[in-house]
Amino acid sequence: MSAPHVLGIDDGPFDSGRSADTLVVGVVMAGADLVEGVLSMRLPIDGGEATPALAAWITRSRFHPLLRAVLLDGITIAGLSVIDLPALGAAVGLPVIAATRRRPSSDRLADALRAAGYPERIESIERAGPAHECGDIFFECAGIDEADARTILESQRGKSHIPECLRLAHIIATGLATGESRGG
Repeated sequence: MSAPHVLGIDDGPFDSGRSADTLVVGVVMAGADLVEGVLSMRLPIDGGEATPALAAWITRSRFHPLLRAVLLDGITIAGLSVIDLPALGAAVGLPVIAATRRRPSSDRLADALRAAGYPERIESIERAGPAHECGDIFFECAGIDEADARTILESQRGKSHIPECLRLAHIIATGLATGESRGG
């Protein structure tokens, strides 16, 4: 059986307080070693419409019919833009998995949102559900059960603990934004 096609999404670096928006890169992969395509867009820093913007971007993509899941580098993007996992999944008709190296801290993120004047975004954190472990990473998911999400994450394992589609999205976004990638 062939590996499922997934879209891994990560944002590029930005200068907090000076950048109006940031680059967002998506990498479509089948398994951990076959890149099918790359997408890019820009999102406003700390914007409140990240979920519908991502949904429109994904569904307009020519790759959308191939996809079996969307993987995100955490539930925030472009600063304090919080992605509502169930809403994104419903809008694109796909399971959504937010993976991170560290256990998500809902309390810490909620405190940051309150301090920044975005308390209404806390509900999206709560809708992400509980964090689960998968090897050396943690994930939250919507539209898919924990076991199936773990299977997709394992299918994306390459040279790193991070799913390969997310690792490549990070490298590409950083390289395009700064002129040279680092990390990964």
